[in-house]
This record gives sequence, C-alpha cells and structure tokens, in this order.
Amino acid sequence: MHRFYISPENWNPDALALTGSEGKLVLFNGRGREITAEIADLRGDRIQLRKLHEAETPALRCQIILGQAIPKGKNMDLIVQKAVEIGAAEIAPIISDRTVVQVDPESAAQKRAKWQQIAIEAAKQCGQSWLPQVHEPRSLGDRLASARRATFERNSRRLLQRTSTSSRKRVDACRARGRFHAGGACGCPPPWVPPAYLGPDYSARGNRRHLLPEHSLL
Repeated sequence: MHRFYISPENWNPDALALTGSEGKLVLFNGRGREITAEIADLRGDRIQLRKLHEAETPALRCQIILGQAIPKGKNMDLIVQKAVEIGAAEIAPIISDRTVVQVDPESAAQKRAKWQQIAIEAAKQCGQSWLPQVHEPRSLGDRLASARRATFERNSRRLLQRTSTSSRKRVDACRARGRFHAGGACGCPPPWVPPAYLGPDYSARGNRRHLLPEHSLL
C-alpha cells in the first residue's frame, strides 16, 4: 500500500488533501516510457490523473540476459532486484544439476509470477523505466537451445531486411505457394530466410537443414 505524507498543520481528517509533490505520481510502462502526473479527480475506486510531463529512456545498446541458477532460500528475490537495478532485459532462472529447490510445472509458473512482481516493485523503487522479462525456470540445455533459436531468427530477419527487393520477391512468391520443401519447384530456401518467415507449411515438412543457427548468424 502506498503511503503519503501530510504535515501536522494540514492534517484534517474531515478534509484530507494532498498538495505539492505529494499530489504528484510517476507512471511507467516498463518499456522506457514515463509520465509525471497529478491527481485530477477521484471517483469511487478510480483516480483520474492529469499528465504534467512525459519522458522516454532509451534501452541499453547491449541487452543483458541474466541466466541464474536458482539458489535456496530467498536469495533469488534479491538477485531479481539487483538485476532490475543494473538494467537487465531478461532474467532466466536455471535449474542446474545441483539445484536444491524442487521445481515442477505448477510451481515454475508460480515462481515466475512471483519474481516478475518482485521485478516490478524493484523498478518502482529504483526508478528503472525498463522492466526485465522473467522467464519460467528451465534447464541450462533448454535455455541455451531457446536462446540460439531466438538469436538466429532475429539475425535472419535483419539480413532479410537488407536483401534486395528482387530476391525478396522470389522468396515471397515461393513462400505463398508453399514450395519451400524437398523436391519442390523452388527447392530449399536460401539460408538467410528465417523459419518463421516461411510459415507452418515449410516447417511441417521437416526440411530445415539449411536453417540451423550456425549457417547465417550475423
């Protein structure tokens, strides 16, 4: 619960009012946007605010993804708080071979929700405008495989954007006909085409040998 200060000389239980800086609030969306506002009206359980100032904080040029083996006790709570303070973009709890904490699918979702809320509270306290995404606990192997796929598809999209218009049109034409498969008229797609861009038809045919991460990481 939020606490606000009213000086003794202005303390009137029958007519409470917030003035000066106590009547102002700072709102943020966790994606770099921040608004300073003041209370304009109170209707039931809803507070109407008036915008005073809006600011935007750019994200760090180098994204920090923290992979942390889950420690016992409440140490993970403190780690999440400190990760928010340094500007981490993602927090990936790791289940290692020697992790003492027992995590099943149900408790994993609960822990992720708890740590995400801790991250929100930490961002409020330290004034951080960027909120990290907290993932569900997973093994190190699963986490690295997921990171490789995400990195490959992100880099593939960047390369696709720099490709000439004529080449992209040929890819679009074959993609529209679902012809990126073994034995198809277009054969295998170029290695820089991301799997997500080809659609489910290509993926369902199981022919992704040209789309492994080591082929076109930039």
